[in-house]
This record gives sequence, C-alpha cells and structure tokens, in this order.
Amino acid sequence: MRIQALRAGGWLMEWVRTHPARASVLAGWYQQGCGIIGAIVSIPLIIHSLGETMAGLWFALIGILTLFSLTDFGFSMAISRQAAYTFKLQLGSESRQADLLATKPGWEGLNELYSASYHIFLWVTAVAGLLLIVLIFLVLPYTHLHAGHASTAVWSMMGVSLLATFQSRLSQAFLEGIGYMYLNRFIAGSYIILWNLLNIAALSLGFGIEGLAVGILTASLAQYLAVHLALRKIASGRIQRTRQLGRNLVGQLWRVAVPYGIAGSGGYLVSTAQPPLLALLLGPAVVTPYYIALRIGDTFNAAVSQITSSQGPFFTHETASGAYEAGKRRFKRTLIIGCILHGCVALAIYFGAPTLVYYWIGPGEFLSKNALLLFSLNYLAGTCAAVSAIFVLASGRNPFALTTVLHGVLTVAGILVFCPKLGLIGAPLASLLAVLLTNFWYCPYQGWITWKALHSTGSSPLPAV
Repeated sequence: MRIQALRAGGWLMEWVRTHPARASVLAGWYQQGCGIIGAIVSIPLIIHSLGETMAGLWFALIGILTLFSLTDFGFSMAISRQAAYTFKLQLGSESRQADLLATKPGWEGLNELYSASYHIFLWVTAVAGLLLIVLIFLVLPYTHLHAGHASTAVWSMMGVSLLATFQSRLSQAFLEGIGYMYLNRFIAGSYIILWNLLNIAALSLGFGIEGLAVGILTASLAQYLAVHLALRKIASGRIQRTRQLGRNLVGQLWRVAVPYGIAGSGGYLVSTAQPPLLALLLGPAVVTPYYIALRIGDTFNAAVSQITSSQGPFFTHETASGAYEAGKRRFKRTLIIGCILHGCVALAIYFGAPTLVYYWIGPGEFLSKNALLLFSLNYLAGTCAAVSAIFVLASGRNPFALTTVLHGVLTVAGILVFCPKLGLIGAPLASLLAVLLTNFWYCPYQGWITWKALHSTGSSPLPAV
C-alpha cells in the first residue's frame, strides 16, 4: 500500500510539473471551493450571532481595512510579471516592452529582483503601519465604528494581520512568477479554510467581533509562514537578500508599479468601497444583503477567473522565450472560453441567487429583481472585459490606470447621486453605467492591439525598446 501511495504521489507531482497551467486552474478551483464552503458556513453564523446591524458593521470594517491594501500600490503585480519574464528570459534577448525591466536571465536575475523587491516591501509595510496607527488612535475614536463596536484591540489585531498579508505578497509574487501559481493558490485556499474555521470557533464560543479579529490575525500569520517557507524550499538558496541593491532596479520597479497602484485604487472604488459607502448613505442594515450579493458574484465569477487569470504568467513565459505561436493559441482559447463561461455565470446569478440565499441565509430581504438584473449585467460586462486585460498586462503593458480610476470615480459618484433617491438599486445601476463608459470597451480595444502584434507579424507583442 505504501509503495502504491508513493507511486501515485510521484505520478501526481510529475503531472503537475508537466501541466502547470492546468494545475493552477485546479488549485484555483480548490481556493474558490474553500471560499465557498467558508462563506456558506461563516456568513450566516456571523449574521445570526451578531445580528444584522453588527454583522453589517463587521463587513464594513473589513471593507475599510481593505483600503489599506492599496498601500501595496501595485508592487506585487508588477513584481510577479517581472519575475515571470526574468525566469524565462533568453540570454541576449532584447525584445521587451518598456515595463519589462532589463535583468540578468534565470535565477541570477531573480535573486537581483528579490533583493530590490524586499527593500520596497519593507517601505510599503512601514507606510501601511503608520497609516494604521493614525486610523486607530486619531480617527476611529471619533466615529461610530469604535466605542461599543470595535475596540482598539480589535483594530490593532486586524492591522497586524494586514501587515502580515503585505509581507506574504512578496513570496506570493515570486511563486506565481516562476510557475508555482498552483502552490500559491493551494496555500491561499488553505488560509481561507483556516480563517473560517477560526471564525466558527470564535462565534460558537461567544467571543464576538474580538474572536473574529483573533481569527484573521492567526490565519494571516500562518499564511505568511507558509508562502515564505515554500519559496525558500523551491529556490534552494538561489534567492537570497543581498546588501548591495541595484538602485536603478528599485527605481524602475517604483515606476512600473505606479500604474498598477493607480488601477488598484480605482478597483477599490469599483467594488470594495461600496459596502462602507452604502452603510454611510443608507445605514448598516442595508449592507448585509448587498454584501451577500457581492460575495455570490465574486465567488462565481472568480471560479471562471481561475481559468483565465492563471494563463497570464504562462503567456509571459511564452513571449519571453520566443514561443509566439503558443502565446497566440493561449490568448484566443482563453478569450473564447472565458467570455462564454462568464455569460453562464451572469445567468446563474440572476436566476439562481435568490433561491441560493433563501436556503443559505434563510428568509429575509435580498436584492429586488430589477436590482439583481443590473447587478448581473454589471458583472458580465466587467468580467468579459477583464479577460483581454489579462493578456495586455502579461505582455508588459498597463494602459488601464486612467480608465480604471475613471471607472471607480464614476461608480462612487453614481452611488452618491442615485442611492439617496432610488435606494439600494442605485449601487448596481451606478456600477453598470460606469463600466460601460470605461473598461467595457477599452480593455477589448487594448487586447486587440496586443493580438494584432502577435497575429499580423507572428512576432512578440513586446517591441524592442
């Protein structure tokens, strides 16, 4: 039996090694499955244990804390793409886009990149820590989110968990860049399971919001240790911090990351900022049904995105190594499959979400039919447009900073205008109008430019600089 188990394990590892993209998709589905299972169990427990108002406040707190993830300012995305390019770079190659930096190829270049990235992430974590101190001790004491709802201890634990998550992103970026996206996603899924198990334990023992804060802190620290040790094991000493930093490389990473950071700020306004904003405009109780709808939409569409987003690093590998025909096939296949699946998801959200919520949460208020229709159309428009954006970003360009910020600003402005007059339906209406005016057409247009460079010349979409 032991020999058979070893043979099966060896076969599995060989399959993962020779099919990294498929393994990444499966690991992504595992991650999504963990999120679904956790949400099915923990969200109703949070609502029933804390009550709708306190549950709405907890969800709002999570959204506010997520704001501080913007202090990453796009470095993890930029570093992951650069690591993928450097890892597969052909010696002497000069074919690259300006956002793909000139480094030594292979592990030598990755070691140089890691040292510069580590220096940057120390500064990012320090800035986030200072902002958290200002929030906890100078801002929150004068709001309704502090006394009687979330103590300084709660906010401090959530803040430390955020800082641990920041430090995890460096190792996660390198794992994805060197082709171990499946391992990163497996760890991320296990983190979600651990977090939700700790939530269940805390609420079952009657610890309330304080117990939830302990849970997120514990899970974040565990994830940090897991990804750090995984990268250390895979690198086998080939990635180490050096005292002599390439100042030019540090400066170039700052430059490349800025458009990602700007786009991330816009992305926050598009989605994560909505629950806290609705709590301010319409009251905390309104947040719960809309938050549930957001979780359903994010979970269903992310299950499809595991297929599409996992193709980005491998597309970068192919263009960096000169396998342009393989890159073309990957682009076309992913675009067709992704859009079809996202369409199916939009239909499932509209027709199936009310029944799902009834059996999941129980009888109660949910989105109206009209609000749910706008909600589904908004997700369909945004997710289909995002498929093209994956390959544009993987090619070494990021032209989406301005349009994503505009998307976010229009969403917030629309909510401020529509929600006081129309109620909750104003949020999906504002989101839909904003995406139609911005990324719905702009992302496919940029995708067409990338495809044209591949298709018309049979050469790299990464022109020499």
